[in-house]
Amino acid sequence: MADYTNLKQKIERGEWAFDLAHGDYHNHTWYSDGTKSPAGVIEHAKGLGLREIAITDHDGIGGIREAQEAGARCGIDVVPGIELSTRMEDGVGLHILGYGIDIDDQALNERLASILEARMDRNYRLVAALQEGGYDITMEEIMDRPGQTYVGKPNIARVLVAKGYVESKEAAFIDIFRQPQYKAIKKARLDPADGIRMILAAGGLPVWAHAGKTKKIGEKGSEEFYGSVHRILDYLTEAGLAGMECYYPLHDEAMTKRLCGIAEERGLIITKGSDYHGDW
Repeated sequence: MADYTNLKQKIERGEWAFDLAHGDYHNHTWYSDGTKSPAGVIEHAKGLGLREIAITDHDGIGGIREAQEAGARCGIDVVPGIELSTRMEDGVGLHILGYGIDIDDQALNERLASILEARMDRNYRLVAALQEGGYDITMEEIMDRPGQTYVGKPNIARVLVAKGYVESKEAAFIDIFRQPQYKAIKKARLDPADGIRMILAAGGLPVWAHAGKTKKIGEKGSEEFYGSVHRILDYLTEAGLAGMECYYPLHDEAMTKRLCGIAEERGLIITKGSDYHGDW
């Protein structure tokens, strides 16, 4: 099994690099809102001919060991990772990826337990509000498997689709979750600087995920948008940001090129990820 400790130092010494040709550094399992087991994600990666992937479940690290064991069996290296949901003071939501984290770090695990509790509190409140709104769903139904701890909005959206309230997950997010009475039900989120420090404290490498998906910062691809990207990066890099996910399925060629240029100008590491969630 590859050693992913001290990734920043290894990158600086030329001992390791993100494999942009044969790697995928953004994958979710059913330990967050993915549909596949860790072994299933590994099988998918093997089918694509990948040599290295990162497991980056939302606000949790429960699937990493299983993925590493599966990877060892089929020759795929698995980077221990995470994706933290954060929100800036102005309400802009950012996702921060962490690579090479120590999954046994006590402080990290305590913080993640607190985040999980806040998410579940939001879920109970959201399901109750949906029930009041006439949607026949229960907390039991949104669980995908026994013993599941992470439940996010995609899990709720799947039930809404299965029961015929909407035709797709996207429709659930647009037509239902954006209604004021549901949109107002939020969970407590980390400040991105706090998330970065959390990753650094656990020995990880913090990376801003899919900048091109960021909402409330201007029309995608406009100069206003890129100005906002620079403003956000000023804040994130001061906190210790090390990289930016520039290669991403929803970034078109022009955006990818522009983001890579920004990352290079700032001395940030360029990463690539598919944001794979399985069959959903």
